[in-house]
Parts: sequence; C-alpha cells; structure tokens
Amino acid sequence: MEFYKAGTSLDEGEKFCCQFTKDLYWKNVQSEKKNYIVINCEDINQAKKLDNFLWENISDIFLPHKICNDLDSPDAPILISFPGIKYRCDKSTYLINLNPKLPSNFQDFKSFYQLVIEDGGEYQKIARESFKVCLEYGIKPNYIG
Repeated sequence: MEFYKAGTSLDEGEKFCCQFTKDLYWKNVQSEKKNYIVINCEDINQAKKLDNFLWENISDIFLPHKICNDLDSPDAPILISFPGIKYRCDKSTYLINLNPKLPSNFQDFKSFYQLVIEDGGEYQKIARESFKVCLEYGIKPNYIG
C-alpha cells in the first residue's frame, strides 16, 4: 500500500491521477499477467471529469477505460468508479483511490494507491485518517511525496 502526494488542489490531484493511471497501465501492458485498474472517485461528477480527461488529454498512449456503470460500453481494463457503484475487486486488480476516504474493501486488491491532496484542509485531514486506519490494520503504508 502506498500513499502518493498528488498535488495541493483537487485539480492537480485529478491530473496526477490520470498520469499515474497511464504509467500503471503501461507497466501492466508490458507484464505477462494483465490486471484491471480501478480508479475510485468521490462522486459521479469527478468520474465523468476523469473519463473526459483520459480521452482528451492523454495523447501518447490509448487508455481503454469506462465508467463502471456504463453498460453500453464494452469491458475495459481501466474502470472508473465512485461510491455506490460495484466494480471489479480481487487480488488481480489495482486500486487508485482519488477519494480521500478508504473504501471498506481496500485490502482486497492486488495493490492499493491512495492519492493525497495536500491542501492543508479537509482532503489532507481525511487522508491522514485513512493512513491511521491502515496502521490499525497492521499495514505500514509507504508515503511517496
């Protein structure tokens, strides 16, 4: 489990998330075993914003993705989710959590990446609480700043 500094504002964090997703996807493409990547957002609006950003602003690689509840789109290796939506979750799935709150099933993933918005306010406070929860579960996450 790793906590990553993703900027000092939500906008910076969302851009960081897209770049991080691109990098993780590229590593995944090059590996023998292909794994799903789930991006957990705060809400539907943020999920739509990331969906658009991945289509419009990542031009050097094609990132096949979709919002999880989009039943009209074919399956994709990158799934964008938000609370209340079911998504793929198992030991072959990576989770990139843009939502400052930990999902209850955070231990069920192959790897978990918590993105931290160091805004000096609410996002940072919730991320600290998430870090403490990990410690309570006996997990010592790395912080990468």
